[in-house]
Amino acid sequence: MMKLHYSNKSDLLDKLEAIKADIAEADQNYQHAFARGDFNECGTHRNTLSLHRRVFGAHKKYQIKKGWL
Repeated sequence: MMKLHYSNKSDLLDKLEAIKADIAEADQNYQHAFARGDFNECGTHRNTLSLHRRVFGAHKKYQIKKGWL
């Protein structure tokens, strides 16, 4: 289980933006592997994409819990 703690809203927003960039990169890698038909690499990139999305979700839940919308 991930324990999150941010002392202010701007640190959390910076982290969310960094995670969004990671999601975009992983999604692009997944799409390129899928287009090439390299399904072994496709699975690796899909798992990475799923990981980044779960982390993003955890951070958004923290943001909502703190009331920093």
